[in-house]
Amino acid sequence: MPNPGHILIADDDEDFVLLLRTAFECVGISSELKVVGDGAGAISYLKGEDQYSNRNCFPLPELLLLDLRLPRVSGANVLSWVRRRPEFDKLSVVILTGAELEGEGERLVQMGANEHLVKPMDFTRLVEMVEHLVNSWVRRRDLLPARLKP
Repeated sequence: MPNPGHILIADDDEDFVLLLRTAFECVGISSELKVVGDGAGAISYLKGEDQYSNRNCFPLPELLLLDLRLPRVSGANVLSWVRRRPEFDKLSVVILTGAELEGEGERLVQMGANEHLVKPMDFTRLVEMVEHLVNSWVRRRDLLPARLKP
């Protein structure tokens, strides 16, 4: 079962990951963020293999933020892999894309994504997106600052 409050980010854009980390800090999230740079890394992390075998250092996440266009293994293939495994039934998966193609979001939700979001182009909107993610998908409300609690 995923550990509440832990978030895994699977994205190969280091600049976006830095901005995303900063946005989480801006909303006061004390959750531990872990980052992998490709789809194969996301699967290895979730399986707890190789450098991710120590679950004290690399706990299972409650939320997976998954870039759709990842190297090695696509975000769609990672999503498909996750949804075929009952041990990840409670893992929330939000797909992030740079631009939305017609019907893409609906297809991803049908594949098992909890949500599909387009990456915001400015930092204010990124912080708003992070607040939305936290309010929608992070279940440990005691980790949230008072202004984000429902």
